[in-house]
Amino acid sequence: MLSWLLISCCCFTSLSIALPSAAPLIFQYNFSDASFDQANLRFEGDAFFNGHVINLSRDTANGSLDYSQGRMTYNQRVLLWDSSTGEITNFTTSFTFAIFQGTIDHHNGDGLAFFLSPYPSQLHRRSAGGCLGLNPNCNTLNTTIESGTVAVEFDSFKNHWDPSNNHFGIDVNTINSTIYKNFTSRINTGIKITCTISYDGRAKLLRVLVYSKDNPEFGNYSLAKGIDLRSFLPSEVTVGFSAATGSAVELHQILNWYFHSTLQPPNTSSSKSLKLKLELGIGLSFGAFIVFVMALVFLIWWNMAAKRGMGMSNVPYKEMEIDDELEKGIGPKRFQYEELLVATKNFKEEKLGQGAFGSTTLPAGTIGYLAPECFITGKTSTESDVYSFGIVLLEIASGRRPIMPEAEPGRIRLVHWVWELYGNNVILEAADEKLGGDFETQQMECLIVVGLWCTHPNPDVRPCIRKALNVLQFESPLPALPSKMPVPIFAPPMDLVSPNGASQGIEL
Repeated sequence: MLSWLLISCCCFTSLSIALPSAAPLIFQYNFSDASFDQANLRFEGDAFFNGHVINLSRDTANGSLDYSQGRMTYNQRVLLWDSSTGEITNFTTSFTFAIFQGTIDHHNGDGLAFFLSPYPSQLHRRSAGGCLGLNPNCNTLNTTIESGTVAVEFDSFKNHWDPSNNHFGIDVNTINSTIYKNFTSRINTGIKITCTISYDGRAKLLRVLVYSKDNPEFGNYSLAKGIDLRSFLPSEVTVGFSAATGSAVELHQILNWYFHSTLQPPNTSSSKSLKLKLELGIGLSFGAFIVFVMALVFLIWWNMAAKRGMGMSNVPYKEMEIDDELEKGIGPKRFQYEELLVATKNFKEEKLGQGAFGSTTLPAGTIGYLAPECFITGKTSTESDVYSFGIVLLEIASGRRPIMPEAEPGRIRLVHWVWELYGNNVILEAADEKLGGDFETQQMECLIVVGLWCTHPNPDVRPCIRKALNVLQFESPLPALPSKMPVPIFAPPMDLVSPNGASQGIEL
């Protein structure tokens, strides 16, 4: 009877899980890789692949550099939000670009942008110069971009609507940035600049981080803007890059591109099949649920009848069950009264609460994996389990043990060393040297930062495993951690406090 009930429950659960849901979208391009396939990319205007990088505007081999415009986009629709449920995606994109100055006798300009616009989207013929390949009419202030466009621009020429000739900003339906920040170093000197853009659909927050891995002196820059993208863009959008020059010229290149979204549009050719599967799944799940409820009701009735002795012996049901366990040796063991007298020394009070005549001090475990508070409280917890998980993440990323006494000073304790690198904005130096730099930088950074988050000295700040996994799967943005490792502070347990109320002074 019980096995039949479990089978019914499993059927209900599995059928419920089988209901279709939106899948994530992930793609990644390293344009210098020989295996690069441009089948899913669309080039417009003067944009082209030169065999190593993507040129968004003309280069000298293809004619004059002035008044050039071009775009490269992902040629498939990207689901920004689900029109049937209202669910909005979380997305993260990261790319590296370089802007080179034009000829010496020319001013430099105008810039490039990453954008989202309604799907499908086309390059406007008159969008050169300060329009950045986005807007056909940018000669007047507050000119709107094509209906529903959100962009992150990198502007190297000062038009009359621009704050400077060296800034980045977030554009919402206008080429006049709603929020911007000036660079302290020039962006058109040819250095490789990396930009990471993330959107948290639940928090409705758009974040932008700009830095140079090869040139730390360039600095780190960030912007954040609260925005509900559903108010400005349709459910399906185009994502990509655009660039333009005017009388001022320069070269605009994209070196790599990574994109991850938690939602992906279903294949339209299989929409009917998907609908049938959904209807079948709902019907079978409802039927399994009815069977489950009926089985549960019958089991309760049968159990109550057994306790009343209906058609059975007068021995209570629970007592029969215990006797059966004792006979099989799988339940509690019976002891004679005389045996208990000897074992407890005639039931002496000092034996009460000892539990196998012993006591526990600290939880068992390897020192490097135990959370700091375990040495004070003597107990493990969900938070200490998260700490151990974080140590494992840092081990995987760095190839180092939690504690290495033979290492040089400053690198003995893994968490302390990695946190110092994080504070100095060189966190990728913690990556395993055996990898020789052959890894995806964003994934490595995510792995290390989540590892630090989980090993935060304050257990209340550590995430739950679900939140940590969401970040590792790029479904949530990276947490912002303090640049210096916090000092752990814990209240000592009662058995470490003296009778007069003073602590015994245990420090970490």
